[in-house]
Amino acid sequence: LERNSRDFVSRVQRINRTTEQLCDWLRQHPAVASVHYPKYATPENYTAFLKPGGGYGGLFSIDLHDAARRAPAVFDALQISKGPNLGCNFTLCCPFTLLAHYQELDFAERCGISRYLLRVAVGLEEPEWLIERFDRALATA
Repeated sequence: LERNSRDFVSRVQRINRTTEQLCDWLRQHPAVASVHYPKYATPENYTAFLKPGGGYGGLFSIDLHDAARRAPAVFDALQISKGPNLGCNFTLCCPFTLLAHYQELDFAERCGISRYLLRVAVGLEEPEWLIERFDRALATA
């Protein structure tokens, strides 16, 4: 545990930078309806407590236009690891609402959470590498 924590600060800073670049790119993509990331929703809550070199974190979610049709195709085509964890050295994507609220999808949607939401936990890959994979997956839908 101690050995793995030695470069924690630099890893988190890298994840923060990569996530912000990927989210900025995704927000401009015509297939993406919304990107749920603190930078766009509540930046004041984060900037009030940011430490030097801090960022908005490595976790975000996206909603797609025509999500019922596109989200499954994008998820299947996205060439990154799939799974519900976060904090790995590699990027993971999961259909979070389906996993966390499978028995209550209608309730989740009444609360404003799409059943087709895709959650992403960014790892240490280069931003260009991730953008390329998201671009290819979004193009399939």
